[in-house]
Amino acid sequence: MEFKIKALTFMGQPKVMPLRKVWDLEDAELSSNATSVVNGLESLPDREIYDEVCWQGQALLEFQDLQDMPLPKRGRWMSNWAYLLCESLNVLRQVVVCGLNGQIHAALAALRSSLEAFVCHYWWRRKLYLADDYECFYDWFNGKDQLRNFSRIITETLKELEHPPGVVVFDGLKEVYSQLCSYAHKPLLDDAIITMRGGNAPKISNQEILYWLLLVHRTQSCMLDVAVLSSPNSVFPVDLYRKFGFNPPVGLFFDLSSGYVLKKALGAERFDAYRRHFERLDPPADLIAWYNEHSDLSDEEILATWKEESPSNDKDRSSEERVVVRSCQMKAKMRAMLWATSYSDVPIEMPDMTDVIRKVKEAAENRGANVGEVNRRRGART
Repeated sequence: MEFKIKALTFMGQPKVMPLRKVWDLEDAELSSNATSVVNGLESLPDREIYDEVCWQGQALLEFQDLQDMPLPKRGRWMSNWAYLLCESLNVLRQVVVCGLNGQIHAALAALRSSLEAFVCHYWWRRKLYLADDYECFYDWFNGKDQLRNFSRIITETLKELEHPPGVVVFDGLKEVYSQLCSYAHKPLLDDAIITMRGGNAPKISNQEILYWLLLVHRTQSCMLDVAVLSSPNSVFPVDLYRKFGFNPPVGLFFDLSSGYVLKKALGAERFDAYRRHFERLDPPADLIAWYNEHSDLSDEEILATWKEESPSNDKDRSSEERVVVRSCQMKAKMRAMLWATSYSDVPIEMPDMTDVIRKVKEAAENRGANVGEVNRRRGART
């Protein structure tokens, strides 16, 4: 299997993010209609929704970097942990391809699949967070067991996610999903693509394209809320390589480029509301405190951590540029590893970790007790 992975790191702050750039669309994938559709979207008098759809798509892609690698106490290591996330993003790309090509009905059917996979990914993360093993996931993954009804997964998702008031997903997830289901079953007359198109002629109408755009916008808004509420550290982006060089902790932090994208997608008001709500909760408060305990590295110290093959022809770049380029390469490499392991059909076996975890916990507790005793003695001497 081959995977083509893209990552973005900004030295500046771009004002626009074209849809074709977000999904890295190639000319061969698009029909002759697509050019006029793209031109029409980009020349809308009020293109706010279109711009937001672009930034939303890019922000969803950024969540590839917030997929940690949990280890069970025993059994198979969940190397396929992000399979549903990868499936969702890949299908969402097909939604864009179909939509731009005028295949609106196919695009909306795929949009439902993308939403289901995305919500299920984070549902599994919560379900397995404290599990001793991941066999229930692999029973589903290998077709031995069926996933429960998706409406129940939505209900559990809305019940379990800690959230500030006014979050889009709580107002719209069930409604959006119901609307998408109508295209997979029986759309109402006013919702039918033929009705919006004005007939069954092989042409694309502005009305159906705008309808597709608005529904993509609503669906992606819900998906973003699920992602942020599941990983609230995403609204606390940090200068990752400045602290850790090119060996950062995997899946724990958004870098500043990813944070900028997310803020553009959510809007400043919604982004800041998330920060105010989560800034004193653990996580992410504990993660941010741990990050701040590390001293900043100089550009030279950061470059010294580079252990990969050197980028070609970068000696004439400034230290700052070399750091940014290499950090982007590392980001792309980690995403490629995420996709490769997600689609692997050979899960990695782990030994029983129960005894190891117990000893680590006891050592940490003993160390804390010893530190407390030392502090009491110091206080007595003082």
